Amino acid sequence: SVDGTPWLAGNEYQVAGHSAVKQDLVILNAGTSTGTDPLGDYNATMLNWGNPQDKVPLMQTGFRQYGHDPGMVVFEQLFLKELNATEVAGSDLAAATIFPSFKRPGKGQAPAASAALDGFSYHGVFPRIEPCTLSNFTETHQGGVPLVLYNRSDASLPMVVFSPLNYPMAHHMASTGDFV
Repeated sequence: SVDGTPWLAGNEYQVAGHSAVKQDLVILNAGTSTGTDPLGDYNATMLNWGNPQDKVPLMQTGFRQYGHDPGMVVFEQLFLKELNATEVAGSDLAAATIFPSFKRPGKGQAPAASAALDGFSYHGVFPRIEPCTLSNFTETHQGGVPLVLYNRSDASLPMVVFSPLNYPMAHHMASTGDFV
């Protein structure tokens, strides 16, 4: 939430052909840890995801929160087994895995404030900034990152920036009519 108002709500997570929405990808277990990285000291929550039938962990997702900047959250995903091409094939999405993703305005239980968010992202072979909203954002073959969301009606509020911290040119965003 920003200024006490929820802006985003989590949505779909996918790995190895499994989907949280389809309920064949579930949280198998969770844990917490503390640490220090180049951004500072953090508290982390980790979730191990897998198929509920065989309970083999496929992916670990993490949320790092930093005490010196409570508005900063770093999302990460780690793969607990090697994924082969047949496990990630069959998707029309640009990305082979989905984490994190957020509900689009008007879809499911998306926070009302998300409909008022303006944004911009980089698009094209020779990337340039293009305006967008959470409702109309689409990724491109170049990824569409960074994606920046903000509330135009209140300049005192912070921006939300989605951008990979490593290998940005290898990163692909993915979106559907339901999530970004």
